[in-house]
Amino acid sequence: MEKYDPNMTVGEVLDAIVENSLDKMRRLVKESNEELDREWAVGKAELLELKKIAIEQKRAKEAAAALSAPLNDKENIKQQEIPSTEESKETKKKAAKKGGTAKSCPLKLRVLSGPHKDEEFFIRPTLRVPCVIGRSKAKKFVDKGVSLNQDEQVSTMHGEFIFKSGQAMFVDVGSTNGSSVMMDGEELWLEQGHETIVPKEGSLMLRVGDTILKVEYCA
Repeated sequence: MEKYDPNMTVGEVLDAIVENSLDKMRRLVKESNEELDREWAVGKAELLELKKIAIEQKRAKEAAAALSAPLNDKENIKQQEIPSTEESKETKKKAAKKGGTAKSCPLKLRVLSGPHKDEEFFIRPTLRVPCVIGRSKAKKFVDKGVSLNQDEQVSTMHGEFIFKSGQAMFVDVGSTNGSSVMMDGEELWLEQGHETIVPKEGSLMLRVGDTILKVEYCA
């Protein structure tokens, strides 16, 4: 119980009681807010960790599906290798928009999974003029590169394809979420700036963001 000066008037005592009560309430509110902030920080960290785990599981599942499809679904492969007349027309239109036809472009990129699934891109990278890939809708991405504008996990400027020593290569130029390749059933993450060769025989299974691309030389 609070003690007050006996010389204080009744009004002064009441004012002191009110002030003390307000001080206690302020302290309680401050402590409650600090506790809520701590709990929120912990909860937010746990949610972010769960989201990260979910994304990794989703990517692993998509990568496994993309790798197993060529082995387990022969009919699907046949349809991909021999497109319908309508698909052929659409492919030619896209190729023309990219600056050439499938036969005249060095590289063909087919999207196996992600927001742009089943889309195809034809690019003509050189050492002096690389072809860029990213989420941007800028002219150099749309006309002569690869614009994955619907994939939010892809950086605006994610990477680029170059020609060096007679070989096509992919380079991650500093993306936020990184890039990886699928080899022998495993996903291998690429270091920024590392030059990954596109094999002349077979193809390169490349992941950027939530998009898995099959990269190969045009026939």
